[in-house]
Amino acid sequence: FLTGEGLNWWSMRAVAITALLGAVAARSSASGVATRENGKMSTAGYVARVGLAGSISCSVTHSLVVPLDNVKTRMQTMPDLGPVRAATHVVREKGYRALLNGLRPTMVGYWLQGAAKFGGYEALKLAGRQLFWTRDGEVHEPATMAARLPLMLTAAGIAEMGACLLLCPLETAKLRIQMGMGGRGMMGTLSGIVRSEGFGTLYKGLAPIAMRQVPYTMVKLVCYDAIAGFVAEGIRRAAGREPDPHFVSLTAGLTAGSAAAVVSQPADVLLTRLCGTTATTQLVECVIARGMWQQLDYLRTL
Repeated sequence: FLTGEGLNWWSMRAVAITALLGAVAARSSASGVATRENGKMSTAGYVARVGLAGSISCSVTHSLVVPLDNVKTRMQTMPDLGPVRAATHVVREKGYRALLNGLRPTMVGYWLQGAAKFGGYEALKLAGRQLFWTRDGEVHEPATMAARLPLMLTAAGIAEMGACLLLCPLETAKLRIQMGMGGRGMMGTLSGIVRSEGFGTLYKGLAPIAMRQVPYTMVKLVCYDAIAGFVAEGIRRAAGREPDPHFVSLTAGLTAGSAAAVVSQPADVLLTRLCGTTATTQLVECVIARGMWQQLDYLRTL
């Protein structure tokens, strides 16, 4: 299915998920009976809107930093290069446009991943509240963050694991393109990998990508919720007014994103070394052990 012409399968999946989320969100807005109970948006409408917002935000933000991602990939495969030298190396090899290598798989991959991650996280949190905290037909949510933490971490981990299944093939294609071992565009790279190495190679990096993305998402989403609540409550107490939601979101997002990036960095190096290579590549430093435990041993040697 990866070798056909016309609309490619991954883009079609992104469009289908977007259409589904948009349809549910639109239906929830248009139908008062279906979407509003006691003045609140229904669960389906809320999750659909969160999923659609997540797909757009993840796709746009990851696409904007593709030039930095190309530099990072070069540094990970050529450890003697610093940021400036790595960027210069990329540009000298193939010109400035090479800084945008992997843009299309990044856009499509993180569109799918964002919908599954954010929408799934909220859906699982809501389901967990109903399952664990419902007494006498009403949800009694614990007052402390510590009591809510297990549910939030579990929801984030499960949602991201599902998102990894959608992201992994496109992340593999992106790394091949960035390292100059891809085919003609995203579809050419995907079809080339399937023809020469088998379909399973698209999921060669599932373990390291999960090792990178699952802790990243658990830290990011849970920290975001915790920091946003802490900042909002602090402003209410100090200023005696409701905080600006944009300020709260920006502060929580920057802090949570920074913490998550630190947590996920080791597995990101592993993913580049594993997925950015084939058995015939001359980049010997990218040929590493197979199997999760051997890969963890490899990380300890870096």
